[in-house]
Amino acid sequence: MGKLNLREVTAETRKDALFYKDRAERFEERIAQLEAAIQTHRDQKADDRCWMDDQALYAVLGDDNLGDNRVGDPAAMLENCKRFIERRCAGGEWPTYAELEARIAQLEKQLRTGLAAQAVTAVLDRIRTDGRLAYLIGPFSNSYERLTDAYAEMTSQDPEKFREIFEASLKPEPWKRPAD
Repeated sequence: MGKLNLREVTAETRKDALFYKDRAERFEERIAQLEAAIQTHRDQKADDRCWMDDQALYAVLGDDNLGDNRVGDPAAMLENCKRFIERRCAGGEWPTYAELEARIAQLEKQLRTGLAAQAVTAVLDRIRTDGRLAYLIGPFSNSYERLTDAYAEMTSQDPEKFREIFEASLKPEPWKRPAD
């Protein structure tokens, strides 16, 4: 049995490590490429998707097989298209993606304005009931003006009239330092 040459083992080990590192990097790049193609295809919605999007997805495989794009019997194909459109378009069985996205945007806006309205109302209620806050964030402060403007807008009131009524209910009191 011959002697073990550590320099040869080290060089061979380094060569193997570089080989596997290179392979791992290529696999990671390939996975990223495939994921991007799938994501792009999935992001196409309703009438945004086309048979060419399918071909772009298949092309990522790199095997020159872009699928069979023949439609077969035109009458059967048109019937399938008609059924698809009836179920997926406006007035059909299900809402279109555009209708769904509009509804989502509407609900998100309601949520945002609803939460903002709750916050403004809660702060004004605290200012009304806590004289120390009325003293700090009361009339003549920028925050007070913004809060009362927001509340008046939410409740369709004139800001000046709302402030006049609201300020009549305030009992500002300065903060008192606790006795040592």
